[in-house]
Amino acid sequence: MRLAWRRPSIKEAVDNLPSGILFYRTNGLVVLCNHAMNSISMDYAGEPVQDGTSFWKAVCDGAEEMPDGTRLLHAGENSWLMSAHESVFEGTPIWEIHAKNVTLQAELTKQLEEESARISAVSERLSRYNDDVLELTAQRELLG
Repeated sequence: MRLAWRRPSIKEAVDNLPSGILFYRTNGLVVLCNHAMNSISMDYAGEPVQDGTSFWKAVCDGAEEMPDGTRLLHAGENSWLMSAHESVFEGTPIWEIHAKNVTLQAELTKQLEEESARISAVSERLSRYNDDVLELTAQRELLG
């Protein structure tokens, strides 16, 4: 038995992905946008994706750029690692945006940064304490 792929079944599969996917033409016309990406847009901009170019510009304006060129977007209670690149589909240039939920990783990174800052502060206090002890010890030796 041969499996026949139909557009509705492909769209349903894409819509049920946990990651956001958006394809749009260079003029901004949306070709495909799944539920996750529309949800990201609703959380971030208050409306579904209507124009791919405008959506990506808004993401770039409000998201943190990572060293690899991806964007870290905080939308609602979630954090998304987003990337965009241009490709060609049926001879026509098209843009793809992908969004991966990295909320847990972002929370853990924030906790590590806070803990690191706390440890650095304790280390600084201990270093000053050590300097004070050394100074007091030197003074005692001079007086003794």
